Amino acid sequence: MFRCSLHLRHYCHQVSQSTIFALSSGQGKCGVAVIRVSGPSAGNALKHLTGMKELPKPRYALLKKLKHPDRGEVLDRGLVLWFPSSPAKTVANFKFTAVWQ
Repeated sequence: MFRCSLHLRHYCHQVSQSTIFALSSGQGKCGVAVIRVSGPSAGNALKHLTGMKELPKPRYALLKKLKHPDRGEVLDRGLVLWFPSSPAKTVANFKFTAVWQ
């Protein structure tokens, strides 16, 4: 984690509780996009994007249809991986990764 100075503690607490969606596949044109989602709502995001009722087994890749969360239309297919944090870590360490072409 990171340290916050005294006057930034409130802001840093809010940041550490956020769910973050980040493109991780690099800059420029790529044949494959890697999206990493980290934070306390990463599991809900994974379930909404894939239509899964339960979270998958940790650290196993699954090929899933990625759907629009509201309309249910299929956007693409991709590999998804679920990485839950250990109980000793903060909720910000819950994450999943989606990879697709």
